[in-house]
Amino acid sequence: MAVGSMALIASLMGCGTDAPARSVGTTTQTPAPPPGGSGSVPGGPTGGGGPEGGAGSIPGGPTGGGGPGGGGGEIPGGPTGSGGPGGGSGCIPNVGCVNVP
Repeated sequence: MAVGSMALIASLMGCGTDAPARSVGTTTQTPAPPPGGSGSVPGGPTGGGGPEGGAGSIPGGPTGGGGPGGGGGEIPGGPTGSGGPGGGSGCIPNVGCVNVP
């Protein structure tokens, strides 16, 4: 083997010579990974409104019909009674007693 070849091998191995060792090839730095995603997924869309409520209250039913008419107010007095019987015999002052039929 030639002397030059020995020097080359020795320089590559880093021994047997005062020459500093050299690295063979090139290295590249790996780029940092991208930052992580956001912490949480936002909520879904807001739900639609519910159906409109019904009417508040049902009004009262129709007014009931009138009750039947009242009966007659009061029956008027009965027929006039007949006259009482004739008086007995009486006495008229300053005249005397007479028999009145």
